[in-house]
Amino acid sequence: MKFDSYVNTFRRAQECIFLTDNFTVSNIQAKIEVLADPDLNLTLKELNAIRNIGIDSNTVTIDLSLIQPIHWVADKVRSAISSALKEEIGDAELIVNIEESGMNI
Repeated sequence: MKFDSYVNTFRRAQECIFLTDNFTVSNIQAKIEVLADPDLNLTLKELNAIRNIGIDSNTVTIDLSLIQPIHWVADKVRSAISSALKEEIGDAELIVNIEESGMNI
C-alpha cells in the first residue's frame, strides 16, 4: 500500500513538472496576447490587459484588466483564452480573472 502512495505522488509530480517546464509563462503570454477584445477589436497586448500569469502545480491563473464596461465581453474573452490554451494545458485548471479599468492603452 505504501508503494502505491509513492507511485501516485510521483505521477502527480510528473504532471506538475510537465505543465511548468514545458508550458511557461512566456508561452502562455504569446498565445493570449494576440487575442482581441471583441468590443474594441484591439489585442490584449495592445490594450496592456495582461496583468499577471501564474503557473502553480496544476493550475494556470491569468489576471486581465480590460477597459470598462466588460460585462458582455468578459465571458467571450475567457472562452477565447480557454480555446487558445486548451491543447497546451490539457486537464490543468484554468482561472481567468478579469477586472475593469479605465483607458490604459
